[in-house]
Amino acid sequence: MATSKGRTIRGLAPEDRRRQRRQELLDSALELFAANGYAATSIEQICQHAMVGNKAFYEEFATKEQLFIELYDTIGGRLLPVVFEAFNAAEPGDGWLTTIVAAYIRAAMADPRVARVLFLTSAGVSEAVDLHRRTAHRLFAAFFADVYRAGLVSDGNVKGNPHGNAIALGVTGGMGEVVVDFLIDPGERDVDDLVADLVAFVNTVVVGLTTPVAPAPDRPPPAKGPRPRKPKA
Repeated sequence: MATSKGRTIRGLAPEDRRRQRRQELLDSALELFAANGYAATSIEQICQHAMVGNKAFYEEFATKEQLFIELYDTIGGRLLPVVFEAFNAAEPGDGWLTTIVAAYIRAAMADPRVARVLFLTSAGVSEAVDLHRRTAHRLFAAFFADVYRAGLVSDGNVKGNPHGNAIALGVTGGMGEVVVDFLIDPGERDVDDLVADLVAFVNTVVVGLTTPVAPAPDRPPPAKGPRPRKPKA
């Protein structure tokens, strides 16, 4: 027997019903978080949209925050196969990394709700979510750093660059800011323009990686002796 929205109830084992209910809550959360934001979306609204009772919600998730973190991981995880496929298909050298960037962004922007939740809604939800986002960013940055160190993106000498981690974090953060700006106010730009902006940004970083960097100046030694006292008024 099927209810509205095509949810099959009878004939499913309890674990299958629970799995289906959990997915319905995630689908509902994606729709509402993307449309209304995190703060303006209540657990009751998520349950009503999913046609799931409030009691059933708490059998799956302890809090709305926990639901959001699982949603973030779920929709973000769907993009990983796209990155790996582009990684395996592209030829190392100039354009290799930008091909992967373009594939990732096009996959994320294929569903505007996914892009909005990943890049925009997730910011500032809570300290726990921010730390979770930071972990995801660091993993993505580590991928970039490994690519740099392997010398797969340029014929220049990038393997010995000692600042790979910092640069990779900067690339990840910079890409995110470009995407957020597009989501907030795309103007007359479309996804092709967004991809072109990001590719230009990444290529600029890659060119910079092949440019010799002057060593940082030595820090002056700390002053010895006690600090002079301020004169009394």
